Amino acid sequence: LIDKSTLSWNLGDVSIVGANLCNAAAREARETFMSGASQKGAAIFEFGIRWLLGKHMEVVHDLVMSMPRHEAYSQDANFEQELKRAEQTFIDGWAENFRDDFYDHLRMATMNVQQARIMKALHSMEGMTTKSTLSYELTNCSDITGASKRDREAFPACKCNHVKHRVFCGTEEVSERKFDALQTKSMPQCTYSRPYCAAEASRHDLNDLASILNPNPAKKFYLPKKLDGITVLVKEGSFWRASGSVRKLGAHGLNFRQSMDWNDMVDQKVKPFVRWGAKIPGVVGEYDDWIAVDGCDTLYKDLVDSAVDLLTIHIGSKMYDMLYSPKDAIRKNPEFARQLFEKMKGEKNDAFLGTAFPSLGQRKAVEDEISREEAEITEMAASLEQFKLALEQ
Repeated sequence: LIDKSTLSWNLGDVSIVGANLCNAAAREARETFMSGASQKGAAIFEFGIRWLLGKHMEVVHDLVMSMPRHEAYSQDANFEQELKRAEQTFIDGWAENFRDDFYDHLRMATMNVQQARIMKALHSMEGMTTKSTLSYELTNCSDITGASKRDREAFPACKCNHVKHRVFCGTEEVSERKFDALQTKSMPQCTYSRPYCAAEASRHDLNDLASILNPNPAKKFYLPKKLDGITVLVKEGSFWRASGSVRKLGAHGLNFRQSMDWNDMVDQKVKPFVRWGAKIPGVVGEYDDWIAVDGCDTLYKDLVDSAVDLLTIHIGSKMYDMLYSPKDAIRKNPEFARQLFEKMKGEKNDAFLGTAFPSLGQRKAVEDEISREEAEITEMAASLEQFKLALEQ
């Protein structure tokens, strides 16, 4: 089952209550997910974020500097260099924020196996035949999937289109091929499930979701100790081993059962059979003719798969948040100009800025000249007021 790191498996397989396959699988899933491909993935994502934001910043920079009123700044080499340095600090900050958030979710991703399952179940419910509904109306036979009106009778007399189909509500058969639609609708089984025609009941749209939301989802599977009078399970210390053979039983291994019933086989996709000679981990119960095994041998794969799904969804949400978040958004941020100015200015005084950057020095000189002219105009206006008062007196 686990072949990534023996140390992690051995540590995880011993919990405060003894050997625990679920604990081992959960620990190994987290260790595996936090290393290897995930680390490389984080580096690739961070590189992509830096590249994308760098291109974005470069385009905006060139557009702003191409404006005629910014010509003096674009020709000031020192100013351009300092401006690009300040712009790079924004890119570094955004990329580091993404990286830190990515690693936070990387650590949490394998702790929630249910959320990804719920999202998949909700996504698949749309295409199912059997729907749950609080209310629905039947006004003609075509409102019922797979049904049509009878040749010589009016609604509510309906029939299933296929001669071998019957009427179901949810997972229960409620009528033969020919039926009264309104009478069927009034049946308790059809109160919250719209009737439909089919050869057999469809899986209900809430079955999978209900199974996922079960607060105690632990699943037990069962193995018989004997098949056709031949012992197929032997106990070796604290372990059980499948002891049959292809020659004696004509099979390559022992199939799990959903219950202590010979015919209640488990689908191979759900839990593969135990090959002859293999040890059986996770035994949680022993009975006269059966042993019970927990379902934790699939937990490792479930945790990793769900973690990938959750991380993928989060990356999209995080990138959207970085772009439009009310706090420090990348796009249409009214505080960006002030933040950029503060990064460029730092603790430098106006005199230093004027000396270091000729374009800012020229602007300062022009601003000082304008201030002097405004002061002279103010003084002239005051003098004119004095002359006016003198003439009036």
